[in-house]
Amino acid sequence: MSNRQALLPSNATALEITLSQVMDRMPEINAGIVALKGFKFDPNNSVIPYLIQEYGLEEIEEFFPIRREVITEGVKWRRLIGTPEAVHMALRWIGYRAAIEEEWVGRKKWNTFQLRFRDLPAADHPDLERIERIAEISTPLRSRFRRGVHLYDVGPLIGDCTRLNCTMLERESGVSLKADGPIWSFGRVQEIEHTLTEAEGLSLGNWIAPIEDGSLTFLDMTYPWLAATFLWVSLPTVQRQVLMASWFAGKSMHVRLTSRDGQTIGYRMCRASHAVRQRASAPYTVSGNHYEPFLGGTMLYVEAMTDFEDQSGVNAAHVSIIVGAERAAGVKPGKLWLEPDELIGGTEIVSTPVSIPLRTTVREQVKFLVRF
Repeated sequence: MSNRQALLPSNATALEITLSQVMDRMPEINAGIVALKGFKFDPNNSVIPYLIQEYGLEEIEEFFPIRREVITEGVKWRRLIGTPEAVHMALRWIGYRAAIEEEWVGRKKWNTFQLRFRDLPAADHPDLERIERIAEISTPLRSRFRRGVHLYDVGPLIGDCTRLNCTMLERESGVSLKADGPIWSFGRVQEIEHTLTEAEGLSLGNWIAPIEDGSLTFLDMTYPWLAATFLWVSLPTVQRQVLMASWFAGKSMHVRLTSRDGQTIGYRMCRASHAVRQRASAPYTVSGNHYEPFLGGTMLYVEAMTDFEDQSGVNAAHVSIIVGAERAAGVKPGKLWLEPDELIGGTEIVSTPVSIPLRTTVREQVKFLVRF
């Protein structure tokens, strides 16, 4: 009783003092009151589920393997909801960083935004669903996540007040994984440099033995006269390279994608095939160097790009170039992606091991630079 304090006047009776001391429970419960003030900062594991419910953090629980982190991170995030920082914070939970790009206020969809990712999301499922969920719960109710972008980004052609209004040209690149969901527009680049081997050249019928001494003779040049697009004073090695690079002009070119067991996944028609020369600034880039189409080019540049939804769920273990193949009967000339039985014949060159997980949302750009 010595620790108890009474707020009684000096003329209090013995009964009043005794009643005050008996009814004063502060010494017994004071330790609990002090502990109650800060227990949420370091709660027991048994209390954490109730705190998650109290703070309304059930919707982010799936992003944390450790429940205690839901409290420490979720409270900070709650205070930022409705701001760009809330989106950035939540994306970091799942290992991503992205810039937020809001639509122009003069557009009909002024309240939408897109995320431009620094790195390609690792997988379509479940990563993209998690990103969509984060964008939904971290932004104001009036905002809508419209699109996710990495590397491949083709914006719409604005045709307002013209006959092009509401046409396909006004559609931006990307594909949606579900109805009314955001669209995803991702790209990935594979760059391959290769020197044509003698076996490949002979199989094509495009081979001139390397010239160590002397000059290139007419007997060596079993090529059309128009292919000799070089000066007669050019070095023999340059003449050889120009002739072999120009041989591919007008040839049917496809990129073959092959699975680990050697089965053909499909073929993609090449969208560029040119003899090129290196320049400081040019439209094509391989390994940081720039190349431009040139009639007397000494190298061959070949490029193909898959489309969204060409293939999904398979891994390409090899890529190669198929030269001179023909389409099977009934296959339309303009078809870009061909199934294994839709291309016949041709000669395979530049077979290169790769590891490309083909996905619905990713356009795979494969670049070849062939030297001679």
